[in-house]
This record gives sequence, structure tokens and C-alpha cells, in this order.
Amino acid sequence: MQNMEIIKITKENYSEFTEMTEWRRVGEKPTLENEFKLALDEDVIGLWNLINNDLMHIYMALVDNQKAGYISASVIPKPDKRLGTMFVDELWVPEEFRGRGIAKTLMSKVISVSEEMGLWKTRLYVDAENPSGIKCYEGVGMIRDEATCFFYQK
Repeated sequence: MQNMEIIKITKENYSEFTEMTEWRRVGEKPTLENEFKLALDEDVIGLWNLINNDLMHIYMALVDNQKAGYISASVIPKPDKRLGTMFVDELWVPEEFRGRGIAKTLMSKVISVSEEMGLWKTRLYVDAENPSGIKCYEGVGMIRDEATCFFYQK
């Protein structure tokens, strides 16, 4: 049985989150030889100040005190009775931790926060070729919108 804890990313533990994002980026788990600690330099402090508000939500999963995944989401305000939408930007669980319910637990946390805030919906985009992601999202009660959408970016 695994001991799982979901923690909110704060200024005090932000460097641990950056370790996770670097792990995802380079595909290599931090070790004593290649540790990815970031000092709280001016750029990181500036970024922290940008996300340190009620509109940004970043959580990290710890399994037996090991970093095992993260989710980042943001509130998109609406100018009407819908109040706002929680949009999940990124959910990542390292391969060695997959299949343990970590992604579902992280998703459930964000959905719970969204409901506590009284937001209209929780939304996300998922690649149609990501069956495990689709299974996870449907497993936490999300419903696929069958509308045809186009994804634009620049």
C-alpha cells in the first residue's frame, strides 16, 4: 500500500515543483549527481509572484515521500453567472509511478477545489491518441464534449 499525499505548491516548495518540470523536460529523474535545484533568483521570484494568487493552482503528488507527479490549472473568469472555469493546463506522472491512481487523485483534487470555489466547470484538452489520459478523465467523472473543436496556438 502506498502512502500518497497531495501538496499545494507554495513559495517555500516551488523549487521542488521546478525539479518535476525539469524531470519531465529532460526525461531524467534528478539524482545527487544531476540535481535540478533552482535558486530563488529574480526570474523565479518573478514567476512565483505571477502565479501566487487564487487563479493559479499547482499541486504535487508525493508517494512514500517521493515526487510522483503534478498538475497545474488556472481559473479563467467569466463575465456572467458562470463565475469561471478551472482549466487544467498540465498533468504529468512519471512512467515509474503510472497505474497507481496518482493522476486520478491529482485530477480529483483540482475538481474538488473548482467545486469549492463555486466555478462553473473544470475543463481540459486531451490528445485523442492518449487512451490512458482519456480513461483517467472519464474515471473522475469528466464528460467528453462531442462538439468539433479546433486548437490554435502561436
